[in-house]
Amino acid sequence: MAGPSAAGAMALMTTIRPSSLGRQSLALIAARRYNSNRTGRQSSITYASRLYMPQAPASDPKGKGKATSPDVSSSTPAHPVPGSAEEALHQLTLGGYIRQSSSGVYTFLGPGLHLLRSISSIIDQEMQGIGAQRIDMPTLLPQAGWRKSGRLEAMGSELYRLKDRRGGEWLLAPTHEEEVTRLISSDIQTYKHLPVKVYQITRKHRDEPRPRLGLLRTREFLMKDLYTFDEDTPSALVSYEAVQTAYGRVMQRLFGSQVEGRWRVAEADSGAMGGSRSHEYHVEDEAGEDVIVACSSCGYAANVEVAEAAAANDGTTGEPSSSRQPPAVWQDLDVHLYTNAEPGHTLEEAALTAVVMPRDFKGLDSAKLVADMKRVYPSSSRSSGASWQPWDWRERPEGPILGRFQHLNVIAERSCAGVEGEDVEEAIRRALVLASDQRTAAADTTNGLELCNVEPSSPELRDFFPAGPRGWEYIDLPQATQTGSGSTSCPSCSAGTLTKRKAIEVGHTFVLGDRYTRALGYQFAARPSSSGRQERHFAQMGCYGLGVTRLVGVLAIRARQAWLKAQQGDGEKGKPGLLWPKWLAPYTHAIVLAEEDARACSEVEKLIAELDGPDSPDTRLLVDDRHAVGVGARLKEMDALGVGSVWVVRRNKRPREGEVEWSVARQR
Repeated sequence: MAGPSAAGAMALMTTIRPSSLGRQSLALIAARRYNSNRTGRQSSITYASRLYMPQAPASDPKGKGKATSPDVSSSTPAHPVPGSAEEALHQLTLGGYIRQSSSGVYTFLGPGLHLLRSISSIIDQEMQGIGAQRIDMPTLLPQAGWRKSGRLEAMGSELYRLKDRRGGEWLLAPTHEEEVTRLISSDIQTYKHLPVKVYQITRKHRDEPRPRLGLLRTREFLMKDLYTFDEDTPSALVSYEAVQTAYGRVMQRLFGSQVEGRWRVAEADSGAMGGSRSHEYHVEDEAGEDVIVACSSCGYAANVEVAEAAAANDGTTGEPSSSRQPPAVWQDLDVHLYTNAEPGHTLEEAALTAVVMPRDFKGLDSAKLVADMKRVYPSSSRSSGASWQPWDWRERPEGPILGRFQHLNVIAERSCAGVEGEDVEEAIRRALVLASDQRTAAADTTNGLELCNVEPSSPELRDFFPAGPRGWEYIDLPQATQTGSGSTSCPSCSAGTLTKRKAIEVGHTFVLGDRYTRALGYQFAARPSSSGRQERHFAQMGCYGLGVTRLVGVLAIRARQAWLKAQQGDGEKGKPGLLWPKWLAPYTHAIVLAEEDARACSEVEKLIAELDGPDSPDTRLLVDDRHAVGVGARLKEMDALGVGSVWVVRRNKRPREGEVEWSVARQR
């Protein structure tokens, strides 16, 4: 096969603006590599000087001083837990993968876009492998279809709703069941054209009350949603099994085997989506908001709600009903007050913490809760000798004088995440009013407060804390502070024991039946009966989601954890860095050119020939030719970017006799 023409090589050269002899030489290297490529494969060389990527601080262009970090999410803790979702978000920001636009909304830069495209490519391959066709439906949808299906009311405040200048009602779609049903019904009128499988990978929107956990819960996100239409239930189940198999292949390609990758397929409840059958795809991790139960013997796994329902049907004891019916308004909440101020200490130096939980929450272990608060809100240097304790007014010489506290922190049980922020603040306000009243201040606050007895016209929260809550964290109180394990035998094999595990949901599949086709009136001409009569039937649907943005967040957590594990024994425990699997890394190799000198080009060309040869199709090479940035700063940036191996081309200051003047040192 003939290689690209000289005109093609010249076109490549002209795209690199040569501002110096060194860059001219690097451009010539790229042109020669391009022109000598006899396999037809284009070169995968990227030049850092042409990228929009993190730079060394402007005040210290050589990177010798203390580096500054780009702005990160205001919801990210100042000192996130190593390997957590918040720390992974911080690392993605440092590495130039993302930038926050607003709360729960992110811009993906070049490396981040590479992650999205790499994951989407795997999904594309597996979806097309089962005969699904990719389409692209609008995000802006009329509300009429959602009103017909009943989901406009069911989704409630999670929907972004808007009106146009003529008063027309629209919404930003979090999912597309109504729209795809309208689309297919307009074209598919007979069983002869079924089954149909269509999917898309598009941006979705959901009005999260409090975006958190990095990329795991955002207001705007990229999601793959697949929809199947079949003529009857048996055919719909065949499609469902085919998609489940494809999902298993996607998960295995992303995370490895179920054992190595710690991912599970869990039986689940259909919830507001409706339907008769549902499964969730989970990745086990402490950052997860979900709790699944998994068998110690077989491969059975289920969402905790499904497992508890099964246990109840079997007559065994499950968790309290609050885990199945999360609180919705302030009347469903209870508030406990804790402080890190010891008796006699100045309250202005202390913080008050409101612990918010469902009203019917049982089995609170105060000692474990205090341990969690020490982790989430460590004492300040001015009160380092203090420890978190329940606020018991009977033992406080100061009396009910909450207004003298300087800060208010909030810890909420994770099941309270669906409660609007205004309702949470109202519950806290009522707790503060009760604790400020001499008549109720002697109550044992660790047994709960009668919030409903507080008058609505009482002082506002801002009267106690003008700045409002300083910090707001969700934690899993059932796992952290509730007594009892509640383990049961496996309903699948009866031999193993079910154990609870925290996990991150990355996918969900549903057999919808005629839930949407009946509501929207979509029927097709069915197969003729034995008598020759042809009837019209409602199509049987299935829907299948995979959160692409969430998968990036989970893989970033894994990459950060892998980096920390690889750095064990290193003196810098908090050193920035990510360690991606090779297939996902934006760049597999980087060449850092220490100085701007044409004589280094021969060494660079040798490296390129070695690293980017025809036998290395998966090589993605970054040449860092930013000479205005110090080598040390650039090496730190390569760590933050997650480059697999870094090579430095530098001059030998004092070459010995017989040595070349330029040498190559492998940094990692």
